[in-house]
Amino acid sequence: MTDIASAEPIRLDGMVVLDFEASCFPQSGSFPIEVGVATLDGWSAGWLIRPTLEWIRHGTWDPNAARIHGITVEVLQRDGLPPAEVVQELDKVLHPDRPVFSDAAGAETFWLSALYGVVGREPPVVVQPIQPVLEGLTSSGGLYAAGEIASAEYEAGLGFAERHRAKSDARRLAEVVRILVGIR
Repeated sequence: MTDIASAEPIRLDGMVVLDFEASCFPQSGSFPIEVGVATLDGWSAGWLIRPTLEWIRHGTWDPNAARIHGITVEVLQRDGLPPAEVVQELDKVLHPDRPVFSDAAGAETFWLSALYGVVGREPPVVVQPIQPVLEGLTSSGGLYAAGEIASAEYEAGLGFAERHRAKSDARRLAEVVRILVGIR
């Protein structure tokens, strides 16, 4: 499969789908609170992220975002891992030789950079938008591609009903790719 915009083949082997939940929408003061990853072979993992003191003091916590994802500061303090531990876990999955995709690449890049910034590092990967991949996987292409993608999203949603939790969202998006590729 080839991405028309870049005329380079889009790699699905080793593909990682990445998703974050955050304290608020991407803006100054926004910080990551949960990250999830999934691969096309069905593997997935997710971690709550304990906010740093800097994030608590100078960050933004939007109660509306908290209502959407259902994660409280208290849950993060109790169950979240320190950012350095989450980075260690992500380093086991995110490698420059593995393509990483998201349905919100700009936002995920923002939060991935914030997370790795805590340990004084740049993220080891570039998060790419998944939409061109999904369009490239459809059998119809063009205007009909949107309908085929929506159908796959609906089907994937039946198996992963939990919304706005990072691991579940990453799993659901990986399942959309699996459906379009025909891996079941």
